[in-house]
Amino acid sequence: MRRRLSCLLLAAVFTCLLGSCGDSQQLSEVARIQQAGVLRVGIDPGYLPFEMKTTAGDLIGFDIELARAIAESLGVRVEFRDTEWDGIIPSLKSGDIDMICSGMSITEERKQAVLFSEPYFQVGQALLIKKDSGYSSVQDLNAADKIVTVQTGTTGEKAAREFLPLATIKGFDKQIEAALEVQGGRADALVFDQPFVAIYQKRNAAQVDALIEPFTEEAIGIALRPKAHDLKAVIDRTVAAMKADGRLAALEQKHFVEMPWLDQIGED
Repeated sequence: MRRRLSCLLLAAVFTCLLGSCGDSQQLSEVARIQQAGVLRVGIDPGYLPFEMKTTAGDLIGFDIELARAIAESLGVRVEFRDTEWDGIIPSLKSGDIDMICSGMSITEERKQAVLFSEPYFQVGQALLIKKDSGYSSVQDLNAADKIVTVQTGTTGEKAAREFLPLATIKGFDKQIEAALEVQGGRADALVFDQPFVAIYQKRNAAQVDALIEPFTEEAIGIALRPKAHDLKAVIDRTVAAMKADGRLAALEQKHFVEMPWLDQIGED
């Protein structure tokens, strides 16, 4: 009996050791990316000035340059994957992409599904409104006869439903589609991030107005799979270094102030 118990004990220990060895052989997120030689980044182009496509089809924008800097820190090339917004977190969770760098606001709900980097930008929701509408605040849109557009699945949609419960909320796959509804007079307002609203209004001042002052405050971060703590550490160090040496400020100046990309993306 003792011999049998001893054999069983040895078998159990051996099995545990095999399991431990197997776990140790699993690659970390950073090691896996470096072994593959590529960082796969999920984006949803069209969010001015974070990620955009030029008329030639090239990707440009604040997030694009940030993702390239992170890939450089990892010593790999970057591969951008154009992904519909409502499918971008599922794509991350399924392993199709390694991170989301696409102007994603950090929310408690999203924290249940992904691991976020430290914030790299601050935004808030603003209003793109019909030309000469006379609206002066978000409260002016909270009426049953008002039509408000949003991009489905965004914090803009969440804010619209919270602040404008009486209005009719219409969701669209792309923010540009939602903006065109306002520009065409088919909706009273669009609720979306302030940078996009400000730039869109500037480019289309003859057709739309805007209430630029944000009525919410949100932090933007890079989304990762929940266990990718080593990748988060690399990203946080890269962003911190870019803040310290002025590269992040230079990107903000380039994309939000100087805006050399304006003549590269065509007219809306």
